[in-house]
Amino acid sequence: MWINAVYFAIVTSSITRKLLIEEAQKRGWKTESLSDEFFLKITDNHGQSELIRGTRTNRSSANGCLITQHKQVTMAFLEDIGYEVIPYLTPDSFDEALSFMLEHRVIVVKPTDASQSAGVEVNVRDAAHLQKALGTARANSPTSTVLLQPYLKGNLYRLMVLNGKFIGAVQRKAAEVIGDGKHTIQWLIDEANKDPRRGIDSSSVLKKIYLSGAISYLGREGIKTIPEAGKAVRVNYIDSVSAGGEAINVSDTVHSTWQQAAIDITTKAGLFICGFDVMCDDIAKPMETPVPILELNSMPGLKLLHFPTGGGEPINAASLLLDELFTL
Repeated sequence: MWINAVYFAIVTSSITRKLLIEEAQKRGWKTESLSDEFFLKITDNHGQSELIRGTRTNRSSANGCLITQHKQVTMAFLEDIGYEVIPYLTPDSFDEALSFMLEHRVIVVKPTDASQSAGVEVNVRDAAHLQKALGTARANSPTSTVLLQPYLKGNLYRLMVLNGKFIGAVQRKAAEVIGDGKHTIQWLIDEANKDPRRGIDSSSVLKKIYLSGAISYLGREGIKTIPEAGKAVRVNYIDSVSAGGEAINVSDTVHSTWQQAAIDITTKAGLFICGFDVMCDDIAKPMETPVPILELNSMPGLKLLHFPTGGGEPINAASLLLDELFTL
């Protein structure tokens, strides 16, 4: 069985783990690390114990967890339970991938089984970029398997369901800098990265903004431009906190149809907790068909809800998770 050492490090050093430990200890509960921190064991004052890996507990179906680990399987599962999904393809050849791109004009290329936006290429619209994107995605996939989907425009949201209840949602924004009318975008990126909250691992509240991503998005000449004072400049294709972006709490605006679908899918997958990444113009409007769900996550991190650095009130998701685990 393949084990991703980077993924292991993400789980064991994550903010999610720290938040759960802090919340448990605040309640006077015992916390232990098992097998070199692979699992976190929490025991309450009544002697009830739970083993947790990230946010995944033994209350989630093993099959449900496997479904979410493979994006093409996720799409097939959603279709099987009655949802129309956006087109997708796992190509067997470059020609097959090229035909898909030509049909949909602009596509996204991603590994089927990676996390943290690793290996994702967006806005792919020509053969040269497609060839490069396929190589990047395969290099980041433990099974060298790639998924193609049309490039959707809109806002990227993460919805969270816990024990059959919708508990919150955030809008994920791409990394950006604010102009001062004096300095280049590259200088502004360097300054933004001096924020002590920004780091390179999952224990950081914010991630570093990588210059390579800005160059890919704006070009080498683009990062040398000087934006006017107060102007927000997007510096990455991907709307992701993993690529230096931020999150905004939009929980109060999520339309009930989105909430109901998220609960329904989580329940049918047998998952205790699930994160949904969806792309749409406005999450406050009724759910669209085909449903623009990009992926499911059976071990969603709690950072986005705890630290909505782009705006909105924080949600103590660690407290909600422990409440549900220890009151069943």
